Amino acid sequence: MHGRVVVNHDAALEPLRRGGAEADDVRTVVLHRRDQHGRLVRTEIETVEHRRLAAYCLGRTGAQEAKDILTDNLHAEDADFAKTCLDALATLLPPGTTSTWLNLLDHPDSYFKTRAVRALAALGEPKSLDALRMILIGQSYPDMQSIALQAVKDYPV
Repeated sequence: MHGRVVVNHDAALEPLRRGGAEADDVRTVVLHRRDQHGRLVRTEIETVEHRRLAAYCLGRTGAQEAKDILTDNLHAEDADFAKTCLDALATLLPPGTTSTWLNLLDHPDSYFKTRAVRALAALGEPKSLDALRMILIGQSYPDMQSIALQAVKDYPV
């Protein structure tokens, strides 16, 4: 593919809204890109990976309106899709999402827990800082203590 991919946020949000949790569900994501001559070309992707691509693009393009849809898909049956939604949400880091990140501390996958601790540190909201303090003193999630310490190492003293 030549040129830069231009993502229509509404087009990327739609398959995430429609999509079920089935990993083999096939739907269509419409992307627009420029060809080698600079013409805008409509591309339809019809693979099981299109939802991952849509979630990735929403995170990378800063689509804050995707916060709820990405959050809804954090527990999708397709683990790769769920991780892509997590990464996109961590990239967006929308204010007011402390409760989402706190809930992810109980996720069975350590990747989700690690991202949650780092997001809590980056958000810096009062509730997130309280949770980090409890982790740092070892009263909750002791397995995340070193991650929390690393996440807050640059905080002012």
